[in-house]
Amino acid sequence: ANRAFEMEYRIRHADGTWRWVWDRAHPIRIGSGDVGSMEGFLLDITERKEAERELARTRDNLSDAMESVNHGIMLFDRDRRLVLFNRRVLAHYRGSTGVISIGMTIEDILNSAIEHGGMAIPAGRTQQEFIAERVAKFDRADGAVTERLLPNGTVLHISDQRTLSGGTVSMGVDVTERLKMEERLREVQRMEAIGQLTGGLAHDL
Repeated sequence: ANRAFEMEYRIRHADGTWRWVWDRAHPIRIGSGDVGSMEGFLLDITERKEAERELARTRDNLSDAMESVNHGIMLFDRDRRLVLFNRRVLAHYRGSTGVISIGMTIEDILNSAIEHGGMAIPAGRTQQEFIAERVAKFDRADGAVTERLLPNGTVLHISDQRTLSGGTVSMGVDVTERLKMEERLREVQRMEAIGQLTGGLAHDL
C-alpha cells in the first residue's frame, strides 16, 4: 500500500516512565516496486495527551455540576450558538422532542420551541415580535428576570448573564410551586385580616 502509516501508542522511556508517541511513516519503494523500507518519525505527545485527559476531567466535572443544579442552564458562545445545556432544560419543554440541540442559535431554539408547542407566544405579540424581544434581552445579558408561562402550566423565571469569554449563560428557574405557596400565604394573610376586621366590628357592636 502507498498510504502513510499513523498510530498513537505508549512506550517505556529509558528513565522508566511511560510516554505517548505519535508514529507516522510511509513506504519507500525500490525499482521493482516492492517496499524496500519505511521512512517516518516518532513525536512525543505525552503533554498533549495529559492536557486532553485534564480537559476531559474538567468537562466531566462541569457536566456533573450542571446536571446537579435544579435549574435549566444553557451556555451559548459569542455567536449565540448553544454550546451545552443540562437535562432540566428539556424538562421545561415536555413533549417537544428535538427542540434543542448543540449548535442551534437562540433564534433557532425559540422558533423550534414555538413550532413544537413547547413555548407559547404571549397574547398581543406575533412570533417575530416575541423572538425579537427575547433576543434583545438575551443580547443585553444584564441578569434581568423575565417570567414565562409554558403551555404545560410551568412558570419559569429566565435570566441571562454574560460569561468571561463573551458568551451568554441563560438560566430558567421553575418557580411554579413557589408562586403557588406565595399565593396560598397571601390568601391566609387575607383571611386573617378579614378575621381581625370582622372580630373588631363584632366587638364594637
